Amino acid sequence: MCRLHGRHHLQLDPGKRFDVTGDPARVRVWDVGLGSVDSFLIAPSNAYTRDISVSRIPNVVYAELATSNGGTVTIEGNGHLTLGLGNFRNISENGLLMPAHIETLNVSGLSDIRWSSNSNSQSRPGEYYTLGTLSVRDNRLLASLPMFWEGIDSLDISRNDALAELAFPRAPAAARDAVASSLRNVAIRENPKLELGTTAEDGKWNGTVATAGWIWPTADMETLVLSGVVHDTFFRPLEKIHGLTTSSSPNPAKPRVLDTFALTTTVAAFHCGTIDQMRMHGVFVGDYTCNGNSMDMVPPHHENSAVRVRGEVFGEGRKMALVVSMFWFVLGSLGWLDV
Repeated sequence: MCRLHGRHHLQLDPGKRFDVTGDPARVRVWDVGLGSVDSFLIAPSNAYTRDISVSRIPNVVYAELATSNGGTVTIEGNGHLTLGLGNFRNISENGLLMPAHIETLNVSGLSDIRWSSNSNSQSRPGEYYTLGTLSVRDNRLLASLPMFWEGIDSLDISRNDALAELAFPRAPAAARDAVASSLRNVAIRENPKLELGTTAEDGKWNGTVATAGWIWPTADMETLVLSGVVHDTFFRPLEKIHGLTTSSSPNPAKPRVLDTFALTTTVAAFHCGTIDQMRMHGVFVGDYTCNGNSMDMVPPHHENSAVRVRGEVFGEGRKMALVVSMFWFVLGSLGWLDV
């Protein structure tokens, strides 16, 4: 492992690149008075770094991320750090340029994310990099988050005070679908300026054609945890996909939430009725809460199944059976049924 620690005043040659070594390498840099950390975040093609952690570097206001391949990359800025997204690709055995991959990217303390000066913003966003897990937390000044990474399985966007938009690729459609198709675990929490459910707007993010809004995954999700400014219109596309805007039943081939669904919204006019209906129809399969209230899903093809809503049990068949059973139990305990 390579470590650099302590409040030393070091200046790296801006043109120098960090030579990744080790089997595989681990890099950690923190509490250092460096003027640049690019040598730690830019790696040669086809190199693999197990872990890269850069945190609490007070003098750095810009850093470029162009890691060829990595396990976990953690960037903890000083609150005023701009992160530049560089071109990082690998050369395959047949000489083709392939997207590089980072298993987990954790970013905090950023003020902005932009294409770096050597990026081609007109290229397909997923051409250069893919991610497994993306965590964007505690970025006080970050106003816009680009959702241009393909392959994201787990997404956590939490406690970003200024965040007002998520920018998904608008064209080509394949790029947009590639981003949404892989999402399995999503948590979007405590971002006071981010409104989920407002009308998506087409525009540009840093010169790249984008749509500001939310794109629903195209396959089943495991978890969906939302808290903040969430409007009922946020779920309209999911209703439409399942055909719940009509009397038809949901399509089991369409995306559902299989494990955990939890929603807490600050919108006073929001009502859980529509969400509860989706729960009853099997769109939200596992644990379920909407503004703190739970509901048991009706098992399919079960006429007498009870549905628990906010602590009350409904299901006349089961209630009547329970009353009859208790009646005969009482008579038997009093000996009135003895012959």
